[in-house]
Amino acid sequence: MHLLFLASGSGGHVYPCLSLIKKALPNHQITYLTIKNGFEEKVIDNLKNVNILSIDVPNQLKKYLKNPSNFFKLKKALKNINNDLKNIDAVITFGGFVTFIGLLISLKLRKPLYIHEQNSVIGDANMLGQFFAKKVFTSMENTKHVLFPKKTYNFGNPRMDEVSSLPYFYQNNKSYNVLFFAGSLSSSSLNKMIEEVIKKEMNNNIHLFVISGNKNYETLKKLENNHITIIKYEKNMIELMQKMDFIIMRAGATSISEIISLNKLSLLIPSPNVKHNHQYLNAKYLFDKKAAFMIEEKDVNSDEIIMLIEEVKNNLELQIEMKNNLNKLKKENVSKNILLAIRNE
Repeated sequence: MHLLFLASGSGGHVYPCLSLIKKALPNHQITYLTIKNGFEEKVIDNLKNVNILSIDVPNQLKKYLKNPSNFFKLKKALKNINNDLKNIDAVITFGGFVTFIGLLISLKLRKPLYIHEQNSVIGDANMLGQFFAKKVFTSMENTKHVLFPKKTYNFGNPRMDEVSSLPYFYQNNKSYNVLFFAGSLSSSSLNKMIEEVIKKEMNNNIHLFVISGNKNYETLKKLENNHITIIKYEKNMIELMQKMDFIIMRAGATSISEIISLNKLSLLIPSPNVKHNHQYLNAKYLFDKKAAFMIEEKDVNSDEIIMLIEEVKNNLELQIEMKNNLNKLKKENVSKNILLAIRNE
């Protein structure tokens, strides 16, 4: 089969798409339609044997509504790649505005549309896509706003396959490693709290690793010591996450799938600045299953975070319980099941 993939906007959309592409490659012809200067162009440099097409159009609906001439620009861009698309057998999208583009291509070429939702609530583009999709694939159980349960399949996030296939990393007991995934887009209150945690005394057996974006890296680097390591953000931090005992991070869809796949204890601090409050719902999904801790950004307190780290570190029974709960959420053969569902249509 010749499969057309569309995913753009953020790692939450793009990384699961790339994971599915890698699984599909041996047996399928793959075309990946990207948006010029989109996030995906930063992370596809190692993608081989894939026909990559790029169109120079806006990647947000509001830009089309503000300037309707962009609709004509999109029409022209799709016309220019028409020959590259004429032999495709199916369209697979991963949410975000490009789902609308995938829908247009699907309708024009009369080819089936398949959509994947990574979050615990269906996004705006996928909400519309549901009406036209042959099948809908979700990452989490009881995803909100599913309109057609009979054609919806909870197979999980394809990112799980890639992370689960990594070689096992043996943890030594010399120190209790805690990862604080600050990121480049952290709010000022979150950055302030990170600095407070770093400056306070913790158990000598605890080593705190802080991943920081360029914005705060130099400031945090000055606070480094024998128990604090500051690391500049890179594309793929999975190998570092493997070495951790406890992880503090946002609650994006990719982060959730990685925590489950790596079986890592975590404190999730959902971003309040996302559509449909989906990070809160993602975090609550794990919290309700007793598979993660959760705190809202407005309630973040450095003293409580340090207390939580030390409590978890010293409570082996709690660690075992939460890891068992994480294991129950893990999905096997996600990509294989999605591809089989498409092929068997």
